[in-house]
Amino acid sequence: MPDSECRKLKMTCRTPDEIELEKPLEDEIGMEVEALVLKRGQGLGHFLRYIDEGTHGTFSFFVMQLAGPSLSDLQKKCHRKRFSNDTTTRLAVQCLEATENIHIVGFLHRDIKPSNFLAGAPGSVDAHTVYILDFGLVRRYRTKDGQVRNKRESTGFRGSYQYCSIKAHKCEDLGRRDDLWSLLYSLIQMRVGKLPWRKLLHSDEIREFKEKTSREDLLIHMEPEYVPFYDHVANLRYSQRPDYEFLRAQIERIWCRKNYNHQTPFDWERGERFIISSMLTRLIKIFCRLHRTVHETSI
Repeated sequence: MPDSECRKLKMTCRTPDEIELEKPLEDEIGMEVEALVLKRGQGLGHFLRYIDEGTHGTFSFFVMQLAGPSLSDLQKKCHRKRFSNDTTTRLAVQCLEATENIHIVGFLHRDIKPSNFLAGAPGSVDAHTVYILDFGLVRRYRTKDGQVRNKRESTGFRGSYQYCSIKAHKCEDLGRRDDLWSLLYSLIQMRVGKLPWRKLLHSDEIREFKEKTSREDLLIHMEPEYVPFYDHVANLRYSQRPDYEFLRAQIERIWCRKNYNHQTPFDWERGERFIISSMLTRLIKIFCRLHRTVHETSI
């Protein structure tokens, strides 16, 4: 199965609320756990507002704040189906914070990917806020006394093949570092529009490709600040707390170096004008390269 499946029925109403319905299945994490994660995350900034929960016949449900499209869907609507550098940088900070948020409440997400990050509802006061969702594969990584749980020898596969860590492919027990690997792959997907192993379907093939891909090849189209980001995640041990502040600082350096503006609309808010502008910019660059080549040839 290339991606984890979500066996939930979702009803989106014409109100500021969203309802998720689930028919209980023995092989899944119950919706009560998903509701627990959502409730524990209230006030942290990147969890949708929890409203209510209950049961109706054989279905369980909980109600939460209505959000906008996923980052995956928004990316597909952008020019060349990828985000610009300024939009990616702004999203990267928020996605990192959202990943840290779920770790703060004591859980690993284990399925970090662009489709599990949502933008705020269009036109709302939080339209520029990124929310993390889909807690169907979460697992507590701490014991009741706050200690990191002992690493298990082996587990079943959890995650999505394209975005999971190499250790997830090997069915090893996952830690906070593995969520960050998935985040890094997600950011590359957002910025570049594709991952190097995108055409592969089987877990072993994708794992081997990831193992053979060097840091330089993986980050070839990313800003240089992602090199220390990569190195930090690569050196984390199973139980070690990531230095989220360090990782955030790397992304914010891109922001400062490029002199980006917090008020700049996201790519999907710029519409046709942004697409036309991007195309014109690309055409101008091509023209300049051609002109330079012709000039050098004539000399």
